[in-house]
Amino acid sequence: MRIAQIAPLTEAIPPKLYGGTERVVSWLTDELINLGHDVTLFASGDSVTKAKLEPIWPRALRLDGTVRDPMALHMSMLERVYQRAGEFDVLHFHLDYYPFSLFSRQSTPFITTLHGRLDLPERVPVEEYELQLPPATREATQVFGGYGFVDETPVARFYRDAKILEIGEGTSEIQRLVIARDLGLPV
Repeated sequence: MRIAQIAPLTEAIPPKLYGGTERVVSWLTDELINLGHDVTLFASGDSVTKAKLEPIWPRALRLDGTVRDPMALHMSMLERVYQRAGEFDVLHFHLDYYPFSLFSRQSTPFITTLHGRLDLPERVPVEEYELQLPPATREATQVFGGYGFVDETPVARFYRDAKILEIGEGTSEIQRLVIARDLGLPV
């Protein structure tokens, strides 16, 4: 599967200092590569990854004192991903709700992992909009009918692989295994 991972530009992937989101993106990206997927990582240019790196800015924004408007660079990254969306089977954003409006208007399935706080009252209007977004894999399975469950179709792969890309309320089994292995803990 051709997967685009879209990371915040604040820290490199993996982060050189603090960066919980960026560390999760690093582990998930490397594990997707290990599983045989073709992954492109949109991130800062100082990122180190097994994936194809699409550098948006030469270095992590938090470490670059010359950047005065980091939002402009994130918007530029979203536009670059939008222009290349057709090259991927799925887009996986780690930018909270920023991609919702733009990417709901294009055809490539996308997943957004919400790494930020979910308890803020300002999120209520965003959550109402989120409920209108169709879950990509279930919708594709419905559109393709029984073919969604046949092993040799792309839809079946999306449906099977979605579990890898899904981050729900807790940590998924694959993430626990990857994190434990990277920390040298028994699996």
